[in-house]
Amino acid sequence: MVKAFHHIFFLKKSKDHEKRPVPIYLRITMDGKIAEISIGKKVQKDLWIPKVGRTNGNTKARQALNSHLTLLEYQLFEAYQAMLSEKRMITAMAIKNRCKGIDDCQRMLAPIFQKHNNRIAALVPKEYSLGTVERYKTSLAHTIEFMRWKYKASDINILDINHDFISDSFKNSENNC
Repeated sequence: MVKAFHHIFFLKKSKDHEKRPVPIYLRITMDGKIAEISIGKKVQKDLWIPKVGRTNGNTKARQALNSHLTLLEYQLFEAYQAMLSEKRMITAMAIKNRCKGIDDCQRMLAPIFQKHNNRIAALVPKEYSLGTVERYKTSLAHTIEFMRWKYKASDINILDINHDFISDSFKNSENNC
């Protein structure tokens, strides 16, 4: 499902913005959720065209700034397309992090499941039986097998687990019975 994705460059004005150059920010909007990032550049307020998110004029410095903004837009769309092709959960913050070179902290299903199984195994025989531990191990093995069959991957980011993943794994288990 393609989500509504928008962006805009804007000036973040301070109290004395009339006297000094103002920082330029990028606002990324995804389905109404917003993430903002400073692009590390400043411009005089009277040189900025808010409707187009660019500076006016033909000086080399202004052309360089406008080219930099165009490059940032390209990187923004590249990050968005990469996340679409990776079938990752796309949020404004995730796109911002990708553009900044920060990879989202990925929490993968198999290690979390294994950590759970280790905790259960540590509670044998006080709270759990060996049979319960074996069933959890079997469940993990079947989950990994399902991911390899359905997604051609041995693991999945827990943020990518959705209703389809759950219902497909349930359908797959029904067919094997």
